[in-house]
Parts: sequence; structure tokens; C-alpha cells
Amino acid sequence: MSDHTQCHRHLQAAKATIEALKARVQRLEHGQDIDHLLHVYREELQQGGQALASSQQRFRNLFVNSPLSMQIIDTSGSTLMVNPAWEQLWGTTFESLRDYNMLEDAQLEACGLMDAIKRAFAGHIERLPVIEYDPKQNPSLHATRDALWVEAVAYPLEYDQERVCTIALVHHDVTTQKQVEQELVRANRAKTGFLSAMSHELRTPLNAVLGFAQLLQEQPLDDAAAKCVQHIFEGGQALEHMVEEVLDLTAIESGACHITLDPMILEDSAQLVMHKMATLAEEHGVTVTVEEDGHAQWPMVIGDASRVSSVVMQLVENAILYNRDGGWVRIAMETVDESFARLVVVDNGRGIAADKVSELFVMFSRPGSEAGTISGGGVGLYMAQQLIAMMGGTIGYAPRDGGGSEFWFQLPVFKDDIVT
Repeated sequence: MSDHTQCHRHLQAAKATIEALKARVQRLEHGQDIDHLLHVYREELQQGGQALASSQQRFRNLFVNSPLSMQIIDTSGSTLMVNPAWEQLWGTTFESLRDYNMLEDAQLEACGLMDAIKRAFAGHIERLPVIEYDPKQNPSLHATRDALWVEAVAYPLEYDQERVCTIALVHHDVTTQKQVEQELVRANRAKTGFLSAMSHELRTPLNAVLGFAQLLQEQPLDDAAAKCVQHIFEGGQALEHMVEEVLDLTAIESGACHITLDPMILEDSAQLVMHKMATLAEEHGVTVTVEEDGHAQWPMVIGDASRVSSVVMQLVENAILYNRDGGWVRIAMETVDESFARLVVVDNGRGIAADKVSELFVMFSRPGSEAGTISGGGVGLYMAQQLIAMMGGTIGYAPRDGGGSEFWFQLPVFKDDIVT
């Protein structure tokens, strides 16, 4: 081996040694800052601890002072914490929950809440349905509170390796609200019963009035007397119609209104109503026609034929009564889509004022009658809406360009059948 080669190797080894010494020197120099780094780490750790303590204190203040009932449970169903509002709501204390396990609560299981609680443990925020709960039925609660209505929200609170280990339940007492609702239901039933009873009681004297009026019409009377008898008869008929409306209304509200859903043709109802309304239309100088709006066929729909006819009758009668001399009413069919067919009643009468549209389909409301003398109880459109809804359809109104009104309802189409 040449001297030149050996010198080169010694030089390379020396360089390597120097680099190693430099690295050791650098490590030693860094070692001189270890105390400083430890000091920085201690300060950061202290600041983090203070922030954590502050956050925990804020949570505790919120938890303790919240007006809403709050409860924290773990995956075993044990209660870890409750706030004073919870103790006040349920009529028990945290110390009394030693033997209580929420996941074994038979009342909650019967109400179907366990699945929602399990979903909360799976990481979801769950709004639990309103339930009636009787704390006294659960001996492990040691509660003094009577049955109450509550709604609640369950949400994940703490995680352990990305798995929920505790959830929080926030309860809201809605007992007063439910009691008011129940009282309103009872009051509505009482009102319905009263209207039904009174309507039946009115029928007997009303039938007598109409019967004697008809007998008088058969007698030889002078023109003045005959006119008075005619007014009596017409007034009795109007009152009879109102009584029938009230009876139908009470049947709908009490759930005694029976609907039979069968395939039917809307045109049959339209033609039937047009013929029945012919006399009324003639008296008011209004023309009623049935059109097909460009369609050669009417679809078959699902509905109760007699109820559908009564709805069409209500819409056409209103269109005639709120029309003008020489006006017209058109009954037409429109296809909404493959699922629904629509019957439309259009008129060129006085229409409905924009500020009165919201009163349509409201019980005892009669928008458009302010300037007229048309009698009625204001329940016809409301009942029409209820009947159409019971048949799976919808009803609505739209102002007509150029004046007048357009009322419509739509019902489900029966398969794809078309009846000509």
C-alpha cells in the first residue's frame, strides 16, 4: 500500500473523529439548557392545569346553577352526578340513587327510551320523546314526586379512547303544558258533545216549522201571506242546513266520521253537483259548467264518493253565492303528477281579499261575507279540509288573475287506470 493511500485513510479517520467530537460538544452545549427547558415545560404544564381547573369550575357552575334538571350516567347505568334542579324535579337526592340503575328502569324501557340512550352512548345527540313517568313506582329512586311529564335530551359527555364513557341527560318538566293540553281536549270534547246534543234538539222544532210552512204553502193565501210563508220556509231550510253542518262537524271532531275509500271518478261528482246546483245558479244568474281542461279523460282516484261530492258541493255553492249576476263557475280537472289528480272550481266573482286568505279553512270564519247578507256558520271549508285530509289529499286556494277565486283539492290516483 502506497504512502499516499495510507495518509488519505488517516486523514479520513481524523475527520470522522473531529465530526464525532463536534457532535458531542453540541450535545453538551444543549445539555447546558436542560434546566431552562424544564422550567418552560413546568410553566406550560402549570398554565394547562390552571386552564383545566378553570374549565372544570365553569362546568360545575353551569351544572349546579342550571334551572334544567341534569344527570350524568356511565355505561353501566350508574348515576355519577346530578344537579339541584334534578333533585327538585324528581323529589329525591343523589345519595338515594345508590341502588338505582337507569339501564334497568322498567318504565323507561316501556316508553321506548332505551334505544335512544344507547344511541347517545354510540356518540349521537338524542332528543327523547315526551313521556309520563311516575318516580314512586321505582322503589330504588326513593322519590316523593308524583307522576310527571318530561322531555329530555341525551348527549355524549366524556370519551375514553374515542369511546363514549359518560352521557348527560337534560330534562325539562312539561307537566303543566300537558295538563293544559289535556284540559283543552276535555273542553273540546265537552263542546263537541254540547253542539251535537243541541243540534239534535233543534231538529224537532225545526222539522215542525218546515212542515207547517209547507202546509201553509198548499193553502190559498194572498200574495203578502204567501211571501211571508216562503221566507219562513227558506229561513227554516237555511237553519236546517246549518244544523246538518254542525252535526257533521261534531262527527269529524269526535272521530265518528267514517270514510270509505274506494276507486271513484271525479267527473261523476262534478256532474252530480252541477245538476244539483242548477236551481241555485239560475236564481243568482250564474252559469255552472264542467270542463276537462284539455283532457279527454278523467283519472280514477281513491276517495269516498259521497264525501267528495259534499266537498265539491261546498266549493261550487260558495262560488255561486259569492259571485255576481251574469258570472260563471267552472269545474275542471287537472293532473298534478302520476300520484294525484286535482279538481278545480274557478269563478269570476268578487274573490277573497289578500288579508283574509289566512282565514280560509278556519272554523267559524267566513272571509268575504263582510259586505253581504249570505247566511252560514263558517264551517263548510273547514269540514271540506278535514274530509279531504281523511282521504289522503289536500285542499287549497289561489286568487284568479282578472278577479275571482280558484279553489282546488287533490286526491291520490288509483293506480294508472283511466276511465273515459
